[in-house]
Order: sequence, then structure tokens, then C-alpha cells
Amino acid sequence: MSTQRRPDRRRERTQKQLGDALLALLQERNYDDIRIEDICHRADLGRATFYLHYKYKDLLLFAVLKRIIRDDHVQHLEQADPNERSKSLAQGVFDHVAHYRALYRSLAQSVQSGSIDRQIQDFLKEITLAELQRMIEDLNLSISDDLLEFVVVYLATALHGVMMWAANLDGDIDTDLLTKRYHAFTDSGFRALIALGTSR
Repeated sequence: MSTQRRPDRRRERTQKQLGDALLALLQERNYDDIRIEDICHRADLGRATFYLHYKYKDLLLFAVLKRIIRDDHVQHLEQADPNERSKSLAQGVFDHVAHYRALYRSLAQSVQSGSIDRQIQDFLKEITLAELQRMIEDLNLSISDDLLEFVVVYLATALHGVMMWAANLDGDIDTDLLTKRYHAFTDSGFRALIALGTSR
């Protein structure tokens, strides 16, 4: 057992080193200006080590984004009031953006921003779907797959749009106000749409 776990821990540790190095560099310069050599130098690892884990820079970026969004999301929901989880999802995303603001500003200026945005949206869809399925189960609702997909795409796309808009605002991000506004628009609409879908 122990001989099987050690390589996994080593792999995770190396990937975290590379990811943390990329995050640090993104605080200093635009994503497009960062080379694999820069990441390896900051992580104190060789290029061969990088290529053992990632074929190219974008794959490292996508892994980093997924890790930090997921970690913040899980931590936020663990601390949330169970009755406020629908708000907590948005609050967690906006708090995350406020914390990693320089990162998202840098990514917005990348020529790869379209591909990066799709990766972020895909993960937002994943966590939105999980929360909606939990809510639907708690409310004992039965809705069609196409309606659920519509709601997931709508909510995740809106969440992504607001988070990227907020990242590029001047001044501080008022995450509480953003959450209230997002929730005011989406919660009532979601409930109305669910009522429409279940009444058919």
C-alpha cells in the first residue's frame, strides 16, 4: 500500500509546485508572456519534469483553474448555511474572483482567452448542476433533462459573465452586493421556470 501511495503524493506535489509557480507568475505578467521555462525556473524544476505532467502550458493552466475554483467552492460550501446554499455558490465564486483578481485580469488579456473561458464555464456548469440536482432532490421535484440543461447553461453562463466583469472593475469588488444582485435575478427566475416546467 505505502509503495503505491508515494508516487501519487510525489506527482501531486510536483503538479502543485508547477501550478503555484504559474499562479505566482500570473501576478506579475500576462499569461501569453509566460514561457514554460519561466514556470520551471520559478518552480525549481526541469523542463523534462514539466513534460512528464503536461504536454503544454494550457493544460497546466486548466488544471490550476480547476483546482483553485474547486478548492474554494468546496471550502465555501462547507462553511455555508445549508438553507443558503443557492446563494453560497455565487458568493463563493465572487469571493474567489476577488481573491484571484490579478489572475483573471491577466487571463482576460490572453489571445487564448476564448479557450480559457470555455474551461471556466465548463467547471461552473459542473458545480451548478450539482447544486441544482441537490435542490431538486430536496424539493422533491421532477423536471425534464432539457429544462435542467437549460437552467444549468443559463445560470453558469451568467455567473461566468458577472465574475469576469467584476474582475475587470476599477476599485474593490463588493462580493456581498454582487451575490444579492445575482441571486435576485436568478432565484426568482429559476423558481418560476421550474413551476412552468412541472405544470406542463
